[in-house]
Amino acid sequence: MVSVILLGIIGTFSRMGLILAVLLIIANPVVRALNGRRGFARALVDVAVFILVVSVMGFALYVWAPPSVSEYLGRRFAEVWDGLTILVSGNSASSAEHLSSAETRALLAKAALTLALQNWTVGVGAYQTDRVIFEYVGIDNVAHNTYLELFLIGGIWGILSVLCYVVIVLRGLWCGGNCQFVAVQRNTLLTLTLAFAFAGMFLSLT
Repeated sequence: MVSVILLGIIGTFSRMGLILAVLLIIANPVVRALNGRRGFARALVDVAVFILVVSVMGFALYVWAPPSVSEYLGRRFAEVWDGLTILVSGNSASSAEHLSSAETRALLAKAALTLALQNWTVGVGAYQTDRVIFEYVGIDNVAHNTYLELFLIGGIWGILSVLCYVVIVLRGLWCGGNCQFVAVQRNTLLTLTLAFAFAGMFLSLT
């Protein structure tokens, strides 16, 4: 299931999609451990091995790939670094001109979090997030993060709605002895649920 999802994401050439895929593959061994099929020690080993393999493959691709590919990868990673710099910097507001995709996403996320904290009681209301973000940071867009969007829309009540939804989903999947599907089916459902949950980190699914 993870491999099928990964192939679909690779076909989009989406950088955020690839990050989602990495998160999903890292989380999958932990999910299998929680489902009782493997121990946590084995899950941690699987995660460590995956990170090592991806690191080696990425380094080999960067070193031995054609110059155009190496230049592209270097530029894209530089954009991610610039986006992380915006996230940890003290200044939230910036000009929207000449920003890369990663920088724009980072700026939108930081603006959404700042505005959500300023309106944490009841939020700014539905269909208002793009307007308030534009007024604050000069970018006419939403946060590209479902959880930040709900926090900004409804304040603490938006966060509670997410938590309630998570509890309902997990309660349905971990149904104990009354469960009507076997471990393999539950693994598949958990993997799909994780994929949807991680997608919410990069998309506004409100």
